[in-house]
Amino acid sequence: MDTRRAKYAVVRGVAGTYNECIRRPGIIRPIDVELARRQHDSYCQTLESLGLELIRVAPDDRYPDCCFVEDPAVVVDSAVMVLNLGASSRVGEADGIRDVLGALKKVYEMAPPATLDGGDVLLPAAGFMSGLPTGPTAPDLSHSNGWSTRSVTRPLRSSSVMCSI
Repeated sequence: MDTRRAKYAVVRGVAGTYNECIRRPGIIRPIDVELARRQHDSYCQTLESLGLELIRVAPDDRYPDCCFVEDPAVVVDSAVMVLNLGASSRVGEADGIRDVLGALKKVYEMAPPATLDGGDVLLPAAGFMSGLPTGPTAPDLSHSNGWSTRSVTRPLRSSSVMCSI
């Protein structure tokens, strides 16, 4: 990550319900929530050691996946697009992120019925690029409020990225 551009990193703690997070089918091993919290603390310390100021959002036990702050919003320059997450268990999760980022950036909302997880978005110079899921939750990018978008038909591997502003 080029920390010369980013000043801040948004982080959200690990919810007490993290063991109920979305997982690939067939994974049944229990999650050690306390270990995940220690790992998250180490992650935050690493970000701070890189010179980033952390904007901390409190975890919300209603949303087991809430520590994945890259999903509910995409930040570009002075704007943030708040997304409609595809999983029903994550509906409403973006509210806490919207409140924090809305104090710093101009907020755009993805219009329903579109759904998209920010972790599936790449931000090349030409605009947004999103991998299309193979399931029934394919995003309808015509609801992107005028942001430049381009869909990629090849499957993209999932990766965790930080929401940096």
